[in-house]
Amino acid sequence: DSDNDRIQLFQPGNLNGTTVAGNGAPGTIELSYPVSVVLDADGYLFIVDCQNNRIVGSGPNGFLCIVGCSGGWGSGSDQLFYPYNMAFDSYGNIYVADTYNSRIQKFYVSGNFCNLSTTTNTMGNITTTLQINSLLTTTPSIGNVALTSNQLNVSLNQPRFCALATWNPDGITIADSSKIGPNAISLFITTNNTIYVVESSYDNIQVLLADNGNLLGTISGGVQSPYSIFITSAGDIYTD
Repeated sequence: DSDNDRIQLFQPGNLNGTTVAGNGAPGTIELSYPVSVVLDADGYLFIVDCQNNRIVGSGPNGFLCIVGCSGGWGSGSDQLFYPYNMAFDSYGNIYVADTYNSRIQKFYVSGNFCNLSTTTNTMGNITTTLQINSLLTTTPSIGNVALTSNQLNVSLNQPRFCALATWNPDGITIADSSKIGPNAISLFITTNNTIYVVESSYDNIQVLLADNGNLLGTISGGVQSPYSIFITSAGDIYTD
């Protein structure tokens, strides 16, 4: 809820939202024009706090700044400038569409040493559920694979982190304007660590390898000023 500087949770069948972070949720965190949210395997929030030029996250110890915590916008490796979207790869690394810097930044997870898998997958015909904030539900696992969806063949990464997980504050630029164009506004990372980057001014979608940012291809035609993207496990692309 960007203009209200808050994150709203709408439970199934309920038309009234509950403020879970930002304005109207005391004891959480101050937000300024949040534009995107991601959940990890345990239902904890990661928020793109656009006008504060940072990524914040929640955990068992509350909210804290994770990326862009230097106190202002900029183009340094530890800075962001109006970020618009983020996603995890299967290892728990964070990728940010650092829109006004015309780049994709990768922040390595560096303190997730809890013997927990950070991959997301499903096995067989198993129904599982997520934990949303304090609502305790079950998330079974098989071996070291976390089961976090009630659908087969999930297409996005929702890693599980230990309570003391940290990320390197200095990001690595895996793609800049020469590769993805000047207005990379959104991204999606599949479970095989392929990145789809929405470039709204060129009306296309760039496909990259998450590991090194190598360009695999460009999808163009049929889209105009795209803003967001979702990829299904079958490879179907949805964008608006």
